[in-house]
Amino acid sequence: DVFANGLAKPRPETPPADETSENVVSEEVSGTNKSIAYVDIRSNAYNLVLGLYRDSNKVNDGTNAIGLLQRMVDAGNQAPEERKGVPLPTEQSFEYTMMSLANMSNAEKAIQEAERLIQLMQDQNDLQISVSVYNAYITVCNRQLHGKSQLYDKGLETLDEMTERGKTNPKASPDPETLALVMKACSLSEHDDHARVLATASRLFSSLEEREPSETSATALTDRAYYYMMKCVDAHHATDEIDDPNGKKDRIEELFSEACQRGLCSANVLEMFRKSVSEEEYKMTVGKGRLADKWIANIKGPRALYTDGSRGGAGKHARRKGKSTSDWVKKKKEADDRRGQRRKDKKAKKFFKKKMNVAN
Repeated sequence: DVFANGLAKPRPETPPADETSENVVSEEVSGTNKSIAYVDIRSNAYNLVLGLYRDSNKVNDGTNAIGLLQRMVDAGNQAPEERKGVPLPTEQSFEYTMMSLANMSNAEKAIQEAERLIQLMQDQNDLQISVSVYNAYITVCNRQLHGKSQLYDKGLETLDEMTERGKTNPKASPDPETLALVMKACSLSEHDDHARVLATASRLFSSLEEREPSETSATALTDRAYYYMMKCVDAHHATDEIDDPNGKKDRIEELFSEACQRGLCSANVLEMFRKSVSEEEYKMTVGKGRLADKWIANIKGPRALYTDGSRGGAGKHARRKGKSTSDWVKKKKEADDRRGQRRKDKKAKKFFKKKMNVAN
């Protein structure tokens, strides 16, 4: 136990005269030997260990993180002189502990503990629950409920709760990362109501699009948002063999085109597009060799530098071969616009036929 070996020991009331310059900073900040700066350092030390638990792949480290956080919470119920150097928890403490639950082997227990942590943070007098903790909770749900229909419901319930709490606590309001995580929940959930799941993901994606100032910006939208939206289309888009047999493929192509325009063509986005088209169509679209710099300018997720999805290696060439990047994007957008108009015309035609049948 790191803390048993010294970190949790209380600081001496009168530090030795030869102690490091940390003393000087502490005295200037607090004016007393009970240093505010030192308390911050101790909180950071505890959070550092919680961060290690978060990044660990060991199934037991979630339990270890919960135990350490509980010591910090319990310290808040004690007088300062009785805390034995244990700091109070911070927002980061709860976020890191929440994330550590993603690796627990017992999914049911992990979700129960995650929900308990949400309530525990809400019970803290000196803390307000924040978007980062909620986002960590959705991340845990995505990991532990992967492939289960209830994942979709959990994602929506959390989003609704955040929206409601945001009315009185702006720090809890959903951010673009939240919407992307709920879209991921939609893509991973094997929910029976495919139309409903796809409609939800499309609504969230449109909400992110509306925050963008232009068709080439990437301030709210991320490569992960595009990837999750493409996955949702692949998993939940119903194929209409009569009126729109290529609807799923066309929509994924549209998303890929938009992602390239915004510099969000990550390795995952590229692979999702590759799975949705023929090899010939893929080569005609992306060419061969290095991806255009504009396509990958704003990536935050896994990055590919070449059209085969790799980052380089033997036999790779820096020069790009095949399809002209600028021409393809321009022509692809024009084709997407035409397809969109045809879909609107088909819907209008169906609506008109329905009205005529009712009238007759």
